[in-house]
Amino acid sequence: IKKVNADGENYVQKDIANAKAKFAYLKEHWKGVIALIALPVMMWIYATVLPTVGFEICTLVFLFVALLICQERRWYILLGVPVGMTVVIYLLFRLLLNVPLPLLFL
Repeated sequence: IKKVNADGENYVQKDIANAKAKFAYLKEHWKGVIALIALPVMMWIYATVLPTVGFEICTLVFLFVALLICQERRWYILLGVPVGMTVVIYLLFRLLLNVPLPLLFL
């Protein structure tokens, strides 16, 4: 028995066509797939080396590389966001929430 919808289209052929379209989309947007995999791996590395390297360096490097992976290329964003976010996170956790951070320099 052929499985067809109301328009007379075969369900199997339609599913194969949908799968091919999704594969073509992923092939076209492969950088997004890499970012999807790389960012959680970077988070794991960040959490692993944070106690030994320190908050400042880990956060600066993590944010810089994350912006590069997300295809940011403007130098003032690549420098300003990591520095600004590191300062904001430090002030938030250390001064406002009174939570100690594993610091190397501060």
